[in-house]
Amino acid sequence: MVSSKGLHFPGGEWTVQIKSPTSGDKSIAFCRLPK
Repeated sequence: MVSSKGLHFPGGEWTVQIKSPTSGDKSIAFCRLPK
């Protein structure tokens, strides 16, 4: 969705981390955002 909107996140590697209430501090999924 981010790429289709033409959004970019310059200045480094950005990642969205998805956590579950039952996963504690561990991510259950992640997605890198475009530079």
